[in-house]
Amino acid sequence: MHDKKESNFSLQNEYEAFAGLYEPLLEPFLKSVRRAVVEELYIHRKETILDVCCGTGSQVRLLAENGFDRLHCLDRSRAMLGVAKKIGHAVQIHCQDATHLAFVDNSFDGVLTSLALHEKSRADQEKLISEVHRVLKPGGWFLAVDFKIDHETRPWSAWVIRLIEGFAGGDHYRHFRSFVQCGCLAGLVSSQLFEPIRNRRRAMRGIELALYQKVEQIPALPS
Repeated sequence: MHDKKESNFSLQNEYEAFAGLYEPLLEPFLKSVRRAVVEELYIHRKETILDVCCGTGSQVRLLAENGFDRLHCLDRSRAMLGVAKKIGHAVQIHCQDATHLAFVDNSFDGVLTSLALHEKSRADQEKLISEVHRVLKPGGWFLAVDFKIDHETRPWSAWVIRLIEGFAGGDHYRHFRSFVQCGCLAGLVSSQLFEPIRNRRRAMRGIELALYQKVEQIPALPS
């Protein structure tokens, strides 16, 4: 328990320190990805959407600017949310831990998470995905956007990604390396919870956009 608290505290400190540098470092690399998310989700723009681990709100800001009008976003970093609150659109912003969402079951038509899963421990990744499944309505969708480093990734993209993650350091970098070694999103998102719909890659094939649909779990029959 003590190690778990120390790990969470370390990661939180990394987020607080990184908040002011996050957009200048990452956004030039992510412009095409942000636009691809808008294109992917445009058909859902009138649905109730939750952006989990929204960071400084760059993605949800772009969604709001393109006609999405039932948006919620959350992050546990108050420093990141301090930047997100400058969005200037009617987005409901929540300070929450993504592994323990304070929403009732079946609350959202869709959930989005961008570049957040790779930085978490395996246990927290699984908790987050389980919580996403819980708060989605029946038949709801989940768009996971994260790094993908494999034989198809362009060398320049892989180099930039590893540089950025190495700069973050600490637990963040260790979790990133484990995420890549385990197969990225394909090795993480359970088929018992979500059915893959389609997959796209951007940023010189270093980032994937994986769209899933919620699978309804059938209660076990009594023995």
